[in-house]
Amino acid sequence: MVANRKYRPVTLGSLADQGMDVWAWCNGCFKNGARETRPLIARLGRDFPVPDVGSRMRCSCGKRDIETRPNWPDNLGVITRPAGSHAGHPGQ
Repeated sequence: MVANRKYRPVTLGSLADQGMDVWAWCNGCFKNGARETRPLIARLGRDFPVPDVGSRMRCSCGKRDIETRPNWPDNLGVITRPAGSHAGHPGQ
C-alpha cells in the first residue's frame, strides 16, 4: 500500500456498505470489468484501500498491472479497447 498519500482512499468496506463493486482494468491487455466486493473483503479485509486492490490481482492474460477504482453507478460498462483484443475480466 502507498504510505505517502495526501488523501484517504475509499476502502473495500465502504464500497460494500454502499452496495458497490470494484472496477478493474488490466493495463497489459485492456480487459476490464466489475469484481464483487465481498470476496475481496474476505481476502484483503474491509479496511483495504480500493486503489491498492489491483496490486493483489492477476489478469487472465498473466499480467499483474491492474488498476482498480469504485464501480460508480454511472459506469456504462466495458471501456473501449484496441480492436482485436478479447473481452474478459482481470483478476480471475
